[in-house]
Amino acid sequence: MASPSIKPAPLKPSARHDHVFAIVRFESDAGEDVPIDVRVSVTKIVTDPAVADAEVHRLNELNHGKGSYYFSQVTRIEKSVAEARPLAEPESASAAAEHPPELDEEDEEILDRIWDKIGTESAQPRPE
Repeated sequence: MASPSIKPAPLKPSARHDHVFAIVRFESDAGEDVPIDVRVSVTKIVTDPAVADAEVHRLNELNHGKGSYYFSQVTRIEKSVAEARPLAEPESASAAAEHPPELDEEDEEILDRIWDKIGTESAQPRPE
């Protein structure tokens, strides 16, 4: 999160986004020639700022002296599409069974070969 001496601004609620906290690792011992996208990576996303702070503290203690520095950064995640707009109703299994997909001749030949291979090992007849 922010430095202890700087109080972060309160997070404003949003209808389109939720706030999350990225746990970020910075490879402090990588050379200047190493691209920034290799030196910085997000290791985890959490929803609670206290959990983020605790995880940053834990990781920095665990990796002290190993060339990695961890910090958290507030960011946003879009609320799911399902919450934003209704999805089409899924087709029921019985409706799908009543109207199976059309197979072309090549598909039929492949199914015949598969059924010939497993049909002799199975007590069930091939469905039509």
